[in-house]
Amino acid sequence: FLSDLPKDDIPELYGYRVEACFAALHGLPIRIQVWDQVGGSLRIVEDYHNEKMRVNVGLTDLDFSFHHPDYGF
Repeated sequence: FLSDLPKDDIPELYGYRVEACFAALHGLPIRIQVWDQVGGSLRIVEDYHNEKMRVNVGLTDLDFSFHHPDYGF
């Protein structure tokens, strides 16, 4: 997925271009790149990627709760 963003019209946008790659197997994002104008030309300012992603690792609702006793909230 590649998208050019209207940052000239909406300066609050984070960058001018975003590319997101998704795994065919599970549809989760495996790479995101963001371009912005640096010195008058588009340059990558962020590049995130996931390697060896594991899904369905047995997490429960408690693992995402503020009430989890191990988190100390």
